Amino acid sequence: MKVLCIGPLESTTRRDDGTPAYLLPAVVGNEYTVRAMALLNNTLGVLLVGEDGWPSYFPLDRFVVTDWQLPSEWEFTTRTGFMSAVWGYPTLIRDRDHFGALRSRRESARRIFLEESGVRGFDEEADRFID
Repeated sequence: MKVLCIGPLESTTRRDDGTPAYLLPAVVGNEYTVRAMALLNNTLGVLLVGEDGWPSYFPLDRFVVTDWQLPSEWEFTTRTGFMSAVWGYPTLIRDRDHFGALRSRRESARRIFLEESGVRGFDEEADRFID
């Protein structure tokens, strides 16, 4: 599955200093490969390797789908809490702690993401995934 970023990439919620509450690490006009999907607080999110070189969930409404085909190896699960449904590579589905470990940049989670998500590689020097 592939998506094209159409924005907006910043939060409409502002901090006290007037800056956006978040700025998504994507570029309007760039196409991204979807590595997983999740229903996050009733919003469909897609897991992408952002411009920062690390996987993050992005709201799907910031993108248009350019290739609808889902990977045949994806699995699905439901959960309780803010992430109520997840589609993706096996370890993401079977291990509730995997995504947190990946965001914490644990070596074991990084290795699994490389093996199962379909990314091309990891640049050790730049500390980023190659998508």
